[in-house]
Amino acid sequence: VTPPIGGSRKGQWWLYLVVFPVGHGAVDWGGGALWLLAPAMALSLGLSPLQVGMLFATRQLASGISQLPAGMIGDNLKRRGYFLLSTFWVVSVAQLVASGATNYWVIVGFLTLASFGTAAWHPVAMGTMVQWMPNRKGFVLAMHLTGGMVAEIVAPLLVGFLLLFLDWDKVLQINTLPTIILGLFFIKFAPMVIAPPENAGPAVKVPTFLRSIVQPGVLAILLVIILHNMSLVAFMSMAPLYLQESRGFSTGLTGIGVSLFLLGGAVTAPFIGHFSDKIGRNNLALWSLIGGGIFAWLITLVPSNIIIFPLLIIAGL
Repeated sequence: VTPPIGGSRKGQWWLYLVVFPVGHGAVDWGGGALWLLAPAMALSLGLSPLQVGMLFATRQLASGISQLPAGMIGDNLKRRGYFLLSTFWVVSVAQLVASGATNYWVIVGFLTLASFGTAAWHPVAMGTMVQWMPNRKGFVLAMHLTGGMVAEIVAPLLVGFLLLFLDWDKVLQINTLPTIILGLFFIKFAPMVIAPPENAGPAVKVPTFLRSIVQPGVLAILLVIILHNMSLVAFMSMAPLYLQESRGFSTGLTGIGVSLFLLGGAVTAPFIGHFSDKIGRNNLALWSLIGGGIFAWLITLVPSNIIIFPLLIIAGL
């Protein structure tokens, strides 16, 4: 294990196993809230489903673009704790500005900027945690994931409740508070974050990298990932609109539904991972995609609203 730098061993455990997972949840909180905020924004601003979809598509594009440069910064910047600190404030300021805007493109622009900040946290934080405890990579990455999953599950519940009483802009401001609080809290911990190893090895050459990803097996995996993410974003962005406009759900019930969808996957993830080791990941991934699509489709067919909730849980698996 890399020896602690900038603090006691106990302080390092606190930093990486508590502050980092909570920080992950804080930067992801606004994104989790946005799934439920989008229908309220559409109603308030007169947005079409296409405009709502464009908002989420733009945010996903920004998230994908920012991952690689953020990872390179994390591998080379000695004071990367301050880079992590900056992500809290990029997200916070961008979301607060978006909450005060009335122009669609201004809102899209600043929520996209917030997505940049959110995505930039992940490769740097995960790389740092793995460097700190290289012999327990799975454990530290699972701890990091836990913070994000809690935020993704709890944020829709809170938003659904708050939208019963407040407009979307006020709800977005309230849901920026976790990011602001962690941004203030992380000021103390930023200097404690360990620097990248000096003997990190040579950088990966671009031609070698490109040759590796054009292999048939790698392309197949990339295709599965792309299809999965496309379907997930499409479902998460449109399901709240469908539940409220076509099924007559309140914002509170919609929040419960979205949280149940995410909760199903979060709770069963360790068991599914164990099961994939037994039957093979390819088979499980294929049947998961097919099953998820079927159960998501059934949500639009069942006559009873009560049946929708167990279907959401199963689709989220």
